[in-house]
Amino acid sequence: MAHLRAGEVMLLINICSQPALLAEANDILRRAVQNQL
Repeated sequence: MAHLRAGEVMLLINICSQPALLAEANDILRRAVQNQL
């Protein structure tokens, strides 16, 4: 997995603290991973 910058880590922590955004974040991450393949 790619190394995350501090800003991205903070963004992930903020997203994870808001369950309403988790599903959307999961979808974005899944698409990003598929684009890497």
